[in-house]
Amino acid sequence: NSQYQGEYIFHGASTNTPPFVEDSYTTGEGAATSRWVYDDRSPEADGHDSIRQVRVTDNLTVRVNSPGNTTFENAILALEGLARSLQGVRTDTPATAIGVPNTGNAYGDDEFSVQTADIKQYMDALDTARETEIQPERVNIAGRLKRLETASSLLDLTKISTKEVLSKLQDADMIDAASNLALAQTALEASLSVTNRVLNLSILNFL
Repeated sequence: NSQYQGEYIFHGASTNTPPFVEDSYTTGEGAATSRWVYDDRSPEADGHDSIRQVRVTDNLTVRVNSPGNTTFENAILALEGLARSLQGVRTDTPATAIGVPNTGNAYGDDEFSVQTADIKQYMDALDTARETEIQPERVNIAGRLKRLETASSLLDLTKISTKEVLSKLQDADMIDAASNLALAQTALEASLSVTNRVLNLSILNFL
């Protein structure tokens, strides 16, 4: 539920509402009952899957948000299942709808191996979510930041170049400018005169 300048960045166009809302499991104790579900059904979540882009230059647009469910949902489910298994409570197949209870009975005294297998399963699921969803998103964000840095550098260079040109135009000495213009005009007229003479030459000029 991270925010930037007061807006949620992982909930598409629904920037005024958090992407993950707290629900609860019906079994377990303390933190093991806490459950976080991606809000894609409430009226306030309309536009939750929208991608927002910002135009930086004429030729560059950058995406500024990411859907929270495709980035964090599997990792959150794995963490919740892991916490509950460590507490000694099973987790049924997670329900993804807000308000739908999610139950799981406690492990029996003779189910240590089952509990151990579940713990390993959730640890593997957490690693998979990190490698296939969270890490790629971090790489994607790094690429977007790099493009922004490059665009910022180009804009700074353009600004400096524009200021230099403007300074030369505004700070030009009128006498020097007029003198240089006169010299250039004289040189141009001389060049045109020579060119005209060369173009008008024919064999008759040598007879």
